[in-house]
Amino acid sequence: MYIPSFIPPDKIYHKPLRNEKVKQKNKKSETTCKKLPHFFSIDSIRQLSD
Repeated sequence: MYIPSFIPPDKIYHKPLRNEKVKQKNKKSETTCKKLPHFFSIDSIRQLSD
């Protein structure tokens, strides 16, 4: 997963979705992504994206 460094921390886990169909399809994934901050610090994510 590529994370541009200019995105503020509160935006990192939310990718823009192109349409509502994709949004519905990815609803489950979004829920999982919202849980990520509990397990990964911002610093460790930045290291992964380097």
